[in-house]
Amino acid sequence: MGADPSPDDCGLPDGKGVAGLPLPFPGFADLIDQRFATQQQMRDAAEQIQSAYEQADLERQRYTDLFEFAPDGYLITDLRGVVRESNRAAATLLDRPVQRLVGKPLANFVAPEDRSLYRHRLPLLRRLERASEWELALTTPGGAHVYAGVTVALVRDHYGNPVALRWLLRDVTRHERAEAALAESEARHRFLTEHAQDAIYLFRFVPEPHLDYASPAIARITGYPSDDFYRDWTVLRKLIHPEDTETLDRYLRNPEEFATPATVRLLHKSGEVVWVEQYATLIRDDAGKPVAVEAIVRDVTERVKTEAHLERLRTEFLVILAHEFRTPLTGIKGSAAIGLSPDTPPKPREAQELFQIIDEQADRLRELVSNLLDVTQIESGLLALHREEVDTVALLKEAYETFTKSGAAHRVILELPSRLPRLKVDRRRVQQVLANLLSNAARVSPAAAPIVLSAWREKGTVLVQVRDHGRGIPADKLPLLFRKFYKVDEIADKGTGLGLAICKGLVEAHEGRIWAESAGKGNGATFTLALPAEA
Repeated sequence: MGADPSPDDCGLPDGKGVAGLPLPFPGFADLIDQRFATQQQMRDAAEQIQSAYEQADLERQRYTDLFEFAPDGYLITDLRGVVRESNRAAATLLDRPVQRLVGKPLANFVAPEDRSLYRHRLPLLRRLERASEWELALTTPGGAHVYAGVTVALVRDHYGNPVALRWLLRDVTRHERAEAALAESEARHRFLTEHAQDAIYLFRFVPEPHLDYASPAIARITGYPSDDFYRDWTVLRKLIHPEDTETLDRYLRNPEEFATPATVRLLHKSGEVVWVEQYATLIRDDAGKPVAVEAIVRDVTERVKTEAHLERLRTEFLVILAHEFRTPLTGIKGSAAIGLSPDTPPKPREAQELFQIIDEQADRLRELVSNLLDVTQIESGLLALHREEVDTVALLKEAYETFTKSGAAHRVILELPSRLPRLKVDRRRVQQVLANLLSNAARVSPAAAPIVLSAWREKGTVLVQVRDHGRGIPADKLPLLFRKFYKVDEIADKGTGLGLAICKGLVEAHEGRIWAESAGKGNGATFTLALPAEA
């Protein structure tokens, strides 16, 4: 279409119409001019509207892109909380496609524990003057919790009336989990610290030396409450044993010394000496200078006492061992010296007696060495058992025959049933135990007194008993019988004092038990061993 003609093109000069005809009425030309002006204004307005539409489309697209591709979740709900729009991030956060969010109440996606909070706040949002922020637990279809930082703003129409709610959802799950993990870790650390048997303390060197923290265990170790140390940490000096105060002074003069573990004595409030062991870690400033020390103080009194006791036992063991070796060695050396004397060579009969002494003492040495090896293997857990299934009755008869054929003067009475459950044991080691018990019974019994070897079944166990009619054992000595080198009568008992200790170790290596009973002096003794029977 061509442009509308201007008034000049219409041939209306000087108040005349076309072809010089008069105008229909006065002012007609002005009216035509106004018409053309209005048309131009309308064209300009139409162009402006078109431009505004295009700009609005661009803004709408920009908003859509920002909404759709924003890294945080965005939801638009009506005032009742029903979802009208959702971006991809919100769908991803809730692990649902957008179409399954739109049209659904947002409350459907709130975790049960936060649902009442959400429903309480939703009506209040209609009166928002500014954005509201809080945290909300949401759920995925699988039931997993997602924690979101929520910012809600009210959307109003051009009249200022609220029409919708705009929700910004920021995933803070990692943050929440990290905080929860930190809180749990702190609670666990606090629990362990407050209930630990070891005392834990934090001591600061700057700005001036002071105790920053001491766990409750400090009261158990020292007898003084933590508050006493908070008020005046130097009270610690009064608690340290006078011979150990140099250790504290050395630490204070040079904090680097704290890195070295130390064992010192403290004087408990009760007056007892408490041995403690300290392990410390230095805390340094940016320049590397020590500013504090965190340490663990452990009560090692029982350990120190045990070590001292073991040292005494070791010394006693060496003394006893030296004595046990010296006796047979003295006999051997003396007999050999007499036999080798060039001045008075022994006669054949005397030489025979000397050889007999040497042989007996050598046997005693061999027994002692063998017993020591057995004790060492038992206590170190290196004892090897060669188990086999054996006929129990035959095993006990074999022990009986071996003992009676060894030249023993005592009569042994067998009290055995015709059948007993079979045992899976090391035959040689069980024979060793029985031989020792029978020999002990013979040594403490009069020659005319019989020894009884009996056995019976009791549930899943075979009980074997050696009973004598000898001198008996005082009640207070029964618990000590199975200790190394223990002898009921140091003068009368000529053995090494290792036999019963070995018996106990061998029986327990078979998952069995051994014990002794006696009615007292002059009433004999009974030794019973219980071994698990084969099913």
